[in-house]
Amino acid sequence: MEMKRIVEWALALWVVGEVVYSYQIVGFYYMLRIFNAPLSRLWLPLLVNGLRFTLQSLILLGVLMLALKKVPPLKLYALYSTPLAIAGLSSAVLRLSLPSEIGLRTLLEQLLLLAGFILLIIGLLRHYSENLEVKKRKLTAYITTPLLAIVAFWIIIPIPL
Repeated sequence: MEMKRIVEWALALWVVGEVVYSYQIVGFYYMLRIFNAPLSRLWLPLLVNGLRFTLQSLILLGVLMLALKKVPPLKLYALYSTPLAIAGLSSAVLRLSLPSEIGLRTLLEQLLLLAGFILLIIGLLRHYSENLEVKKRKLTAYITTPLLAIVAFWIIIPIPL
């Protein structure tokens, strides 16, 4: 892979990660306000949130490349990640608008992130079912994609629910 494509992938995944985990930035902002800390410390969650999603996606896509010999194009993966990004933005809005309703907000955030995660897996499965010719490879895709997504997004580098 040439350097330009690597930079495109890394930058796109980092930006999507910022949107997906934007709810954490809101939480960190409130924490800084409570402790009267300078807002200049927001750089750390900005860096970590983008890096987390980038690493999760690269682990998932790297192992899928080894197992299935195919990776969806960048635009398609970003499109499949859109429900997860919408869930992150919705969670950020919930944190801004309902800061005192922790129980309700937490439940809604978790349901939104879970739905976005499931839609990401469905999008990847749809891509592999359309682009793999051999039945054995399709079966492998149907088994490995959800398992690897769960391992990458919930076990190795968990989605903070």
